[in-house]
Amino acid sequence: MRHLSTVDRLIQGISFVSQTKIDTDAEDLLFEYHPEYDQTLSAADKQTAGRLMRVNHCGEICAQGLYFGQALGGYQQHIIDEMNQSAQEEKDHFNWCLKRLEQLHSQPSRLAAIWYMSSVCIGYTVARCGDKHSLGFLEETERQVSEHLIEYLNYLPEDDLNSRLIMEKMYADEVGHSEKARQLGARRLSMLESVTMKITAWVMKAICY
Repeated sequence: MRHLSTVDRLIQGISFVSQTKIDTDAEDLLFEYHPEYDQTLSAADKQTAGRLMRVNHCGEICAQGLYFGQALGGYQQHIIDEMNQSAQEEKDHFNWCLKRLEQLHSQPSRLAAIWYMSSVCIGYTVARCGDKHSLGFLEETERQVSEHLIEYLNYLPEDDLNSRLIMEKMYADEVGHSEKARQLGARRLSMLESVTMKITAWVMKAICY
């Protein structure tokens, strides 16, 4: 098997996040779809749910970029392995969101490659500050994503049970990732760093919505 260079893996990552339909191989990993749930949704409900899921999908694009950048800039191999493992787990979230967008007749963000590359740069820069700092960034990212999902679950149309099931599972996974980073020795970020991350996320959500 040919060893992929960093550039090869970067191109592979861009190709993955830019897809508008999930791979056939990923179909078996999807949530069970209940079409009867969607029959009760109004056009306005579907539009709202589609916008929320587009933001969630964009967040998963950013997660792929951040983890790639952090693995690329990491120092200790077990931390690098952890970043790669987390990225692999987040691919499920990416596929769930992408498929749900299709079911809602909505579209993913057209800026996927830009979100991904920006996140790679951020992830790499953070990783070069040291593994504990990188883990702290991971912990804070997952904590903020968890808060975001709780907020969006409240915004989600009450009858959209298909989207709700996906987002609730994503929430549970994000909490787990945050706890794992803490156990690996994450260093708490400064208030300035946390606020900057929130502002950046707010800009992304505003554009994608």
